[in-house]
Amino acid sequence: MRKIGLVDLVGVIKFYLQSKKTLDKDINSIFKEQFKSDFVLVKQGRTAMQALIEDFNLKGSEIILPSFICSDIFANLFIQNNITPKIVDCRKNRFNVDIRDVKKEITKKTKAILIVHTYGIPNDPRPFKRLCKKRGILLIEDCAHCINLKFKEKCLGSYGDAAIFSFVKEMPNYMGGLYVNNLRGINMEVKEKINPSNLSREDLFLLLDKSSISRLLKEFKRRLFKNKGISNLYKKIELSDMSKLSKAIFCYYINKIDTNKKRELALTLRKKLKDKKKYVFALDENEIKKSSAKCFPFIVKNKVEIIKKMENLGFYPGKGWVPSFSNNILARRKWNLPKTKIAEGYEKNLVNLDLDELDENKIEKLVEIF
Repeated sequence: MRKIGLVDLVGVIKFYLQSKKTLDKDINSIFKEQFKSDFVLVKQGRTAMQALIEDFNLKGSEIILPSFICSDIFANLFIQNNITPKIVDCRKNRFNVDIRDVKKEITKKTKAILIVHTYGIPNDPRPFKRLCKKRGILLIEDCAHCINLKFKEKCLGSYGDAAIFSFVKEMPNYMGGLYVNNLRGINMEVKEKINPSNLSREDLFLLLDKSSISRLLKEFKRRLFKNKGISNLYKKIELSDMSKLSKAIFCYYINKIDTNKKRELALTLRKKLKDKKKYVFALDENEIKKSSAKCFPFIVKNKVEIIKKMENLGFYPGKGWVPSFSNNILARRKWNLPKTKIAEGYEKNLVNLDLDELDENKIEKLVEIF
């Protein structure tokens, strides 16, 4: 993930000096162009999902979702709301799920199907929409990797009955999310629960992690939280708004997302890796051209070594969504989950390159380490 540098910080401060009301108006105007439905800004993507659960009264229900997902977040959400997960494996050599596999998991208790546009690669929502309408089930789109991304002339997030967004994946923001209800207005009880959000100690460290000095803070952060990790401080997910600072960061970066440029870099990198027969994952050109160009995934046998080499080149590689839902310790203790071979393979061998970190000068050096 690209870090917040000093020049960018000056731009963020200029937005921060505006009133919170002005920032809200600017952000709302962006999403009103995309969605002709009701939506609300929230603190995080997980907060958006909690708002959705409460809005549609999904507590105590059964939801079908991919195993290749942010399992720590969803396992926590489902336990908190007494929801039973039915997990589905990825398609072979793809991140998305197959509708035929989803159909097999539907029971009389199923209230919703959640599809994820992983890495901003659209999982065609139209057949899922038809299935859900026929079976009387909610369709939820997880759009954490695809802000302002169109599919067949409509923005992703507008196909499902509801959608959730995260603002920390495609910009160096430490906070921010959106809940969209495409069926009706969001219940006032839910909106009234969304409390104003102020900077806390945990928020400060999350923000610093997005800064250019984040590496210097790792050891201090580790000692402060005694290896428990910041995420463990969010076990109880409450409904709250984005802070003013996170809204300022969003307003500054939203117009700086250059998807076309990132796609060109991704296509160049793919070609060079393919020419040298170093890239083994079948992410095809068509997927790159349709995606949000958020990440470029690699499947490698020596994951630890590759990550270290990428870090030496100045990259901040991701490890994929680790663990997969079927390997999540908390989830396996709670539910009897099937193994998902493909998702678990990604967990073991997948490395992510954030395309915001890539430029033409770095491509050649990157190719050489694989």
